[in-house]
Amino acid sequence: MAGERVHREDQAGDLLGETAEVDDDHLVVTAALTQRPDLYAAALASGPLCDMVRYEQFGIGHTWTDEFGTASDPEQLAWLLSYSPYHHVRPGTDYPAVLLAGAVTDERTGDAHPRKMCAALQHATTSDRPILLRRQPDAGHGPTDSTTARETLTDIITFLATHTGLHPAAADADTPPPRTVTHVSST
Repeated sequence: MAGERVHREDQAGDLLGETAEVDDDHLVVTAALTQRPDLYAAALASGPLCDMVRYEQFGIGHTWTDEFGTASDPEQLAWLLSYSPYHHVRPGTDYPAVLLAGAVTDERTGDAHPRKMCAALQHATTSDRPILLRRQPDAGHGPTDSTTARETLTDIITFLATHTGLHPAAADADTPPPRTVTHVSST
């Protein structure tokens, strides 16, 4: 299973998150999260593919059928359902803290994947840890300028540090306090 392999190879430890700016990596993150939520304190997926049954209908997903398969073929639909993160969210599960990030105008994976996944996880979890959606209103598949990129990274680091127990070193009096997570909604 993806969750056990990622954890076993210590690619993530207690943190399940961003390894590179590749959509497949975020698919692995959400697959691992739904297969073995007990292995992680926190998870981050930015611009992820989550609903592998309907991915062809969002963004440029229709161009990826050679790689992932198509839901219109019954055999390939079975493959897609076997690992589709959205379809493996289970009610009554203790999910870790999750931050799903996406852009309203994401032309690659579409805005629906992180929104649907966030809603499904929020409905299913028995945990008191947050499951949040960070939506960027004016970006594509990534930040559009350096200010937005810095804000996004600050939010991500703050979220992950908070939910994995990372404590910053004591700051001197001239250092401003850290930013809190912004632009995050729970719906």
